Amino acid sequence: MSLRLKDIVDDILSKVKVETGKIERLIRQIKLTGNIYGRQMEVEDRYSPWLIYPGCDYRADPNLADILVMFMNKFELHLDYWLLKKDLCCGLPMRLLGAEREYIEWNSKVNEMYSAYERIVTVCPRCYVTLRENIGKKVVHMIDMIPTFIEGVKLKPLKARVAVYDPCSLAKTGQIKLLEKARLIIECIPEIKLVELEHNRENTICCGAAAGILEKLGGDISESHVKKIVEEAKRVKADYIITLCPSCYKTVKQYYRCETMETLLLKVT
Repeated sequence: MSLRLKDIVDDILSKVKVETGKIERLIRQIKLTGNIYGRQMEVEDRYSPWLIYPGCDYRADPNLADILVMFMNKFELHLDYWLLKKDLCCGLPMRLLGAEREYIEWNSKVNEMYSAYERIVTVCPRCYVTLRENIGKKVVHMIDMIPTFIEGVKLKPLKARVAVYDPCSLAKTGQIKLLEKARLIIECIPEIKLVELEHNRENTICCGAAAGILEKLGGDISESHVKKIVEEAKRVKADYIITLCPSCYKTVKQYYRCETMETLLLKVT
């Protein structure tokens, strides 16, 4: 994990008052239920060698969950990939909150649960960075797979100016190639115009969600952060902001028209 990402989270958490004991309760919650939201999830016994791993945010948010299911159905991914009814949190929140010992112990459980899969496709960038570091190269991001999924599909024209808002979890961890792939996919859509925010790629601005942790701790400083992003989007006259991160999506869409890569592709297929 890049120290730059940890520094960003530490800086944001230092600006909010977190109730005493809340961080410890959040870590216990992950260990007890397997996810950052503390929700018990049904276990599925079926095995498939290729797995789509949504991550906690996609699991817990009905809107994001629906988007993922629609995307899988649209491109018939259910024929080759399996979506488990229960996943384990990747464990990154523990590490970002300084619980390194708990993270190492949790990582052993994650490795045990997912070691049998030949390919693990992540949707959340934080999960991608964490699982790839711990499990290896069989972990790929959805962006890596989208060109294969849409191969031979005639994309509808979309006359719009779109700006990619790069998430810290990719931009600050050296995953620039994924961000460039996302831009290439967007440029495949007829009539679309890709514009760049002033702060892009490794110079991106955090949305204020602190890698998705802050909302679970009861804090919110996102408005001041997102205001800068919105101002940049307005300056380049972007009709949409496209992001690859569920936390960024949930935060930015409160202030500007925002799409995930999945919702964008659903619009044009």
